[in-house]
Order: sequence, then C-alpha cells, then structure tokens
Amino acid sequence: LEAAGHDVLMLDGQLQDLDNATLAERAAAFGPDMTVVTTAPTYLFWRCAPPELRVPAEFLESLAGRGGRTVAVGPHASATPAPALRKLGVDVVVRGECEEVVAELAGQSDWSAVAHTA
Repeated sequence: LEAAGHDVLMLDGQLQDLDNATLAERAAAFGPDMTVVTTAPTYLFWRCAPPELRVPAEFLESLAGRGGRTVAVGPHASATPAPALRKLGVDVVVRGECEEVVAELAGQSDWSAVAHTA
C-alpha cells in the first residue's frame, strides 16, 4: 500500500493492548478511505478460527461508519464469505490471501471488478 502511495495506519489491539473502542477512535482519527479488519484475532487462530465474529463486529460497530469503505479478511471471509458479509456488514470480503487484493482494492473505485472478493 505504501509503495503505491497510500498512507497506512496499522493497529493491532492485542499487540498494543487496546480495546475495540480505542482502536475505532484511532482509526477514525486517521480518516481512512478504507478500513481492513481481520476475522482471526491471532496467528494461531488462522488455522482454527473462532466460530463467531463478535470481536471484529464489535470493532466495526465502534467505528460507526467513520472508516470509509470496509473490508474483511481472514478465515471467515475465505471459508464463508456470505455469512461474513452479512454478520459484519462490511462492503467486501477478500477470499484467500489478502495482501495483493487489498492493495488492488485501494486503487479501485469499482470493487466489483476485483478478483477474489465477495
């Protein structure tokens, strides 16, 4: 993203010991055009993700529309994109590895043209 000229703010609630409300305030203060949220809270959960989406949904609720267009990535988006879209209320989910797809989303106004998304 930075190589393509985008400003990036990366927040990690576990690493920085921040709750969802604080994360949302920091994200909103940044004024993003796009916010990406993962559905797996730690690396280990990528292999066995929790069955529910309470934590990312709580973050998005705290963000309250102040994060621009919203993107969900992670095992839920990959394995069950329709339920992830519905439960999180995001604009798009990325199926599979997300790094290149997120960079492509950042440069597109028409997200329907971006592969590996739902």
